This record gives sequence, structure tokens and C-alpha cells, in this order.
Amino acid sequence: MAVVDKKEVELFAELLSYIDGEIYTLLRSAKIPNDILTSNDHYDYLPETTIKNVVKIMGESASREEFSLFMWSFCKQTYVPRFVAKLNQQDSLKSALDQFGEQLKLVFNGAHVYTEHAGGKWWFVREKPFTNAPWFKFAELFSVIFINELISVLTQGRWKPSEVGIQSDDLECFQSLPQMGSAQFFTHRPVTAFEIPEAIMLEPIILPKAPPLFLNLPLLCLALS
Repeated sequence: MAVVDKKEVELFAELLSYIDGEIYTLLRSAKIPNDILTSNDHYDYLPETTIKNVVKIMGESASREEFSLFMWSFCKQTYVPRFVAKLNQQDSLKSALDQFGEQLKLVFNGAHVYTEHAGGKWWFVREKPFTNAPWFKFAELFSVIFINELISVLTQGRWKPSEVGIQSDDLECFQSLPQMGSAQFFTHRPVTAFEIPEAIMLEPIILPKAPPLFLNLPLLCLALS
């Protein structure tokens, strides 16, 4: 069974406090233990479905634009820095992304992201079995937002998305994502994948200094206002 580190679930559970609704009702809807934000007992891991449920609830509780802006703010201010702070590979962007892939498996045992050279190009790939379940599109939207921000941070803005493969068929939904205006999307792909020019993929990077990790309340509240 795919499981997730409890600390990651806690972070996502906190997002539920920014939408309308009683927090314990929302936690139950996401199948998250009611005491997750107040107790250190009982468990270290929870089913991956808890994260899927949170993302689904967030997606269904806001407009597409609000959801996109909210998740972009969360990734930019909190979630991407949380992972970047743990990286130490600077020989190339590829080595940093490969390290991130291994790092992600430590907290999401079902995660599968990797660099790949295919069709004469370098790609950063997220592999997830496709399903028509409602959570899948919201999860892929979140992943695209996260990966775009991750690569942008690691390259200090030198990289911009150009070719992006997505598993979803909802092209319009992805084209309107923050910071993705330069990207050409290809739908119905077997994986989610970002093209990265070889010169950028193989050149050394300078990891940013770790900023303080916190939920940026003004930005997150603005996203759902």
C-alpha cells in the first residue's frame, strides 16, 4: 500500500483550514485522523489517499483559478523550499533532480519521478498510473505547478517551461496555470513530463540558501478570497 509520512499529511491537512467548513468535518472527509494536528501519537505514516483526498477537496471547494493560485502560493512559499532545503547535489541540474526523486520516495513511498533522455531530449518525469477518479486531475495540476516551481528555483529562473506532457485531456485547465504561459502542452501522455534543454540539465547549479519554512498566510488567504 502506498503510504505518506505523517508530517507531509499534517502540512496538507493545514491547508483545509483555509477553506470554508468545519475543520474536523473536512478532516473526516479526507479520511485523516482528527487529532493529526494536535497529537504525536499512534502513527508515523498514513495512506497516500489522505493527500489525494485533501487535493480533491481543495479543488472542489474553489474555482479553477482560485485552486491554481492557492496551490502555486503553497508550492512557492512552503512546499518547494521544504524539499530544496534538503538537497546538496550541485554538479548538475540532473543530479539535483535525481536526488530530489530519491528524497521524495522517503516521504511518499509510491512516488516515482526521474530524469530521462528520450527522443533526443532531456525530460523530468512524474509517473503515476492514470485513473478517471476525480482526484487525479487535481493531483496532476498540483504536480505540474510543483515541478515547474522546483525547476525554476533550481535554475534561478534560467529555465522556462516549453514542452510539457500531461496525462489529462483538459488542456485549457493546464494552460491557465500560473507561470505556465510559455508552455506547449501535449495531452493524453502516459506520464507527466517537462522538457529541459541539455545545456541546462547538465550544467552545474547553485542551490539557494534555505528560507524559513512557513505557510504564507496573506498569499494563501488571498488565493481563496
